Amino acid sequence: MPSLRCLHTPGTGTLTAFQCSVPRSLWLSCSSLADSMPSLRCLHTPGTGTLTAFQSSDEREDCHNEEPPRKIIPEKNVYRQTKLANGTSSMIVPKQRKLSANYEKEKELCVKYFDQWSESDQVEFVEQLISRMCHYQHGHINSYLKPMLQRDFITALPARGLDHIAENILSYLDAQSLCAAELVCKEWYRVTSDGMLWKKLIERMVRTDSLWRGLAERRGWGQYLFKKKPQDGKTPPNSFYRALYPKIIQDIETIESNWRCGKHSLQRIHCRSETSKGVYCLQYDDQKIVSGLRDNTIKIWDKNTLECKQVLTGHTGSVLCLQYDERVIVTGSSDSTVRVWNVNTGEMLNTLIHHCEAVLHLRFSNGMMVTCSKDRSIAVWDMASPSDITLRRVLVGHRAAVNVVDFDDKYIVSASGDRTIKVWNSGTCEFVRTLNGHKRGIACLQYRDRLVVSGSSDNTIRRINKIFPWENERVALLASFGSSMLYGYNLAVVNSPAEHIKEFYNRTWLSRNHTGLSKETLTLLYSFTVSVFAIGGLLGSLLVGMLVTKFGRKGTLVYCTVLVFIAGALMGFSRICHSPEMVIIGRFVTGIHSGICLSVVPMYLGEIAPKNLRGFLTLVPSIFICLGVFLAQVLGLEELLGKETYWPLFLSLVVVPTFIQLMLLPWFPESPRYLLIEKRNIHATITALKWYRSKCNIQAEIEEMQEEQRSLSTVETVSVWGLMMDKSVRWQFISVIVINMGMQLSGIDAIWFYTNAIFANAGIPKPQIQYTTVGTGAIEVISGLIGCFTIEKLGRRPLMIGGFGVMGIGCAGITLSLVLQTHIAFMRYISIACVVAIIAGFCIGPAGVPFLMTAELFKQSHRPAAYTVGGALNWMSNFTVGFVFPFLQMSAGSFCYLVFCGVCVLVAVYVHFVIPETKNKTFVEICQMFATKEPILSKSPPGNPNELRLKKFNGYGMMENSSVELDSSRSYP
Repeated sequence: MPSLRCLHTPGTGTLTAFQCSVPRSLWLSCSSLADSMPSLRCLHTPGTGTLTAFQSSDEREDCHNEEPPRKIIPEKNVYRQTKLANGTSSMIVPKQRKLSANYEKEKELCVKYFDQWSESDQVEFVEQLISRMCHYQHGHINSYLKPMLQRDFITALPARGLDHIAENILSYLDAQSLCAAELVCKEWYRVTSDGMLWKKLIERMVRTDSLWRGLAERRGWGQYLFKKKPQDGKTPPNSFYRALYPKIIQDIETIESNWRCGKHSLQRIHCRSETSKGVYCLQYDDQKIVSGLRDNTIKIWDKNTLECKQVLTGHTGSVLCLQYDERVIVTGSSDSTVRVWNVNTGEMLNTLIHHCEAVLHLRFSNGMMVTCSKDRSIAVWDMASPSDITLRRVLVGHRAAVNVVDFDDKYIVSASGDRTIKVWNSGTCEFVRTLNGHKRGIACLQYRDRLVVSGSSDNTIRRINKIFPWENERVALLASFGSSMLYGYNLAVVNSPAEHIKEFYNRTWLSRNHTGLSKETLTLLYSFTVSVFAIGGLLGSLLVGMLVTKFGRKGTLVYCTVLVFIAGALMGFSRICHSPEMVIIGRFVTGIHSGICLSVVPMYLGEIAPKNLRGFLTLVPSIFICLGVFLAQVLGLEELLGKETYWPLFLSLVVVPTFIQLMLLPWFPESPRYLLIEKRNIHATITALKWYRSKCNIQAEIEEMQEEQRSLSTVETVSVWGLMMDKSVRWQFISVIVINMGMQLSGIDAIWFYTNAIFANAGIPKPQIQYTTVGTGAIEVISGLIGCFTIEKLGRRPLMIGGFGVMGIGCAGITLSLVLQTHIAFMRYISIACVVAIIAGFCIGPAGVPFLMTAELFKQSHRPAAYTVGGALNWMSNFTVGFVFPFLQMSAGSFCYLVFCGVCVLVAVYVHFVIPETKNKTFVEICQMFATKEPILSKSPPGNPNELRLKKFNGYGMMENSSVELDSSRSYP
């Protein structure tokens, strides 16, 4: 976390400069306050994320007696002096300038007119004036205005009863800067002292650093932390924590020095007795060591003298595990009992008999104890007192001995010889999930701060940092279930009832006009019913940019549900109303909904997901698309909804998942990136991130978003035309075109359309083809799951290149099999294998990764336009393939699939050479990788060899680490 820095002049009692670079969330939280208080309008410099304050300590006490800014009166070429809003004098020493005679003559007249205008007119005039100046003139004006915009807001805030804001700002200081801040003036010292900022600094370190946490427990000063200030004043003052901080630092340096230099002394405690053959467990503190031995005893040793102080006897088996605190020692033994002892007297207080085999491990904390046993069970106990311990619940699920348990206030984690780790809810004791990974039994485990580290006899240590279903995954499942699944469902829902829909059209036409439709007209009308879905999708994709900017990502998904209810009502009541037009309009409306959601869902999930899960979550919609196709194929069977009576219900079932989504999705937060970067609502952003990340540290992610926000501070949301004209994102734009068009031009739609014909040619009986088609739907779902669960391990590029490569080989194989199947009988089975390969290859990568890449290749300002372009091209390519393929097949015959083969190969080659791997990269890092393809500085024309001109860096008008110097005597347009 960037720290605040104070530049203090020792011995003067004045603050020469105070500049800070804290998270932009703090500035945004102060901005609304500053705007409502005229005296605080210059809290920060817009767009820079910095605060600056110059203030004389002599005048700081009277800062609340503010005067309006005085006009700057130039004196005789010596200096200019102004009285700032806070009463501070500012000296500006300009360069000697030679003024023209016209200026001296006309200046007073201009000033006279200027004074007569209103404030808004004056601001407008100055803006126009500045816009006509050149770059170096802007620099002079900036240096002139800078002192006028500076103020000591830390002193001004408490004067208005806003001490908590001043304390919050200074709480971001590190120790060195906090020391300097105390020396600025009495008011700064008072804010630091009253706010207990040294205490807060130590508490922040204890929360984030395990070494500090351990020292707090061991040294005992942790008892003074994380407690509210009592009214009786017994809490140590701020000076106590200020003196404590250097002592902690000294302890840490001593510990680190000892570990680095290897300074240690080896001392031995001889535990051997006639029956003792080993020590199974131990725990120690600064005074004692408690050990559990194989001779059935617990021995307590003095840590300093290494003498045995007490021997606790009572177990009839080896003591395998123990834990103690300041009151009791709890032990578990191979005699299957758990015993509780007084830590001071050694008296046995309680014996717990429940397990039927050896107790292998135990843990207790905050009135709760968990024990595990060789009998494969876990016992959860309530500890009201050492003598009042009751069994709450027995957890059963492991298939071998449970070797170790650990828990906190939310989860119980257990590891077993059955190679699994199981997670249980601490409050309800309900099972949560199973974690797999080890190949042999797990012998040890530790769980802390939602992190599990386990060791196994398979010679591996595994680190698991996600032990429970994240809120991100709930949103992914819900958004995909109510939106993406409908796209796949609507793609396949009209295939099974095709004959019933045609019959309905013909019967309705006959009742209206007393004549039936010709076969060609009926086919045309049905084809239009099918293809109007793609037309609606194209229209919906063009609306994406406008909708997500106005309503947000989640808001767009919620509001779009009304389209599904309208479409469901139209299609569901079409037969009752005898209106084929209602079916066609319903298909068109569902197409609009799918066109919107097909882009918005990946955008939403890509923005809420942490970078290490972004690929996984963004591919969840592709799984639900496949699941929607599969569901339509299953429900379309004759045994279910494939009969003539049910086809209106079959078409209108889309309202069910949409209704579930509408009931639940509004309770989930909006995209944090949208809230911060576009809405600039820092409080809502922090709330949303805390919800999505549970108890994880969100500071680094907020700073990454603020970095992107700063780079976009002068950039509005880009339109589609602006995206096309922006040369700095040219490669990203081309990549979106290639992968989105390639996804549809790969021939997957043609394969789906002619699957039944290929299966019929392979000799599959016609009644059985519908079941074979359902089998291909299952393959789609399985392939989508494979892609989803491997993308974070393999990356985006391998799935894209491999997927398109497999599809290219499959298309070539279909061509070969269709040419040779009349001569070689088994080639018809090769064609089936190629169909399966094409479908599997498509669902593993090309089905979902293009939507993910569209989100990853652009920053927030360009992303809506990119999704609009990608979605429109996707639907246009879909419509093109459906319209052109029949003519292509008639002209090229069996060789028509070679066209798709060529497209797949070209897209795979493009991805290999152009698109970088984006796995575990932030959006800013991805844009910087593409920026290396464009030179940042380009040379000037030959006539001006010494000039350099600045190009746009990464599309956002910035260049980092620049050392280019410009001649101030030359004007640069």
